[in-house]
Amino acid sequence: MNAEKPKKPTRRWLRAALVILGGGVLCLLLLTWAVLRTPGWYAPESPPEDRTARQSIRNRLVEAEQAFTHELLRGKPFKYHIYEDYVNEWLAMRYDLYPRVDDVVKPVVSEPFISIREGRLRLAATYKYSGRELVVSADFEPKFEGGEIVLTFAGFRCGSMPLPNLLETFGLDRDVQLERNEAWPGSPTIAGNLSNGIRVGARGWWQNGGVDYDVTNVEVGDGVLTFHVTPLERQANRSRH
Repeated sequence: MNAEKPKKPTRRWLRAALVILGGGVLCLLLLTWAVLRTPGWYAPESPPEDRTARQSIRNRLVEAEQAFTHELLRGKPFKYHIYEDYVNEWLAMRYDLYPRVDDVVKPVVSEPFISIREGRLRLAATYKYSGRELVVSADFEPKFEGGEIVLTFAGFRCGSMPLPNLLETFGLDRDVQLERNEAWPGSPTIAGNLSNGIRVGARGWWQNGGVDYDVTNVEVGDGVLTFHVTPLERQANRSRH
């Protein structure tokens, strides 16, 4: 008996294979597009060339500090607003405001940008990889729980593509344990890690005016971060403990 010859693939199977292959290529292209594209919300500021505009940005930073001092010295509870637009202006002018910023934070990324939306803080920047510029971002959720401000990591993105938790990969999941005054004069306690939440104590001290204060709540609005603050006694002449 003669062995039967293997049947050639039918047109139906060939068509199905081409559809699957085409779908795979399309998915790969869409994935590449999502990773490489610049999201519409990412709009980092550029330092203005006009001297008057640059001075206005410097003035807004001074005014923000003075406003906090003024409210503390009034001695009554108040709300302190930090606006996304102002923060992005200050980030764009960071080398004018803090010339040695690269000595403190190594310039691994460029064009930093912050977005305050939908209960989250999104920190984004441009990262150069294999000759390409990628927009990378990380989301954080600030909440007020148990008398503390809790900052919890909520996700990574590259372009518009969500990524898995890469905190351990980049060594960003280390525990932090700082006592009062250890981070800066008058700083609150800071403890924890990003995965489980970094907990920032509510009690702080403002050196400009020498006033203790408690943060009693934090709210994330559309383009604005709001802290509820209660001033305490003025303690300018004694050491902080």
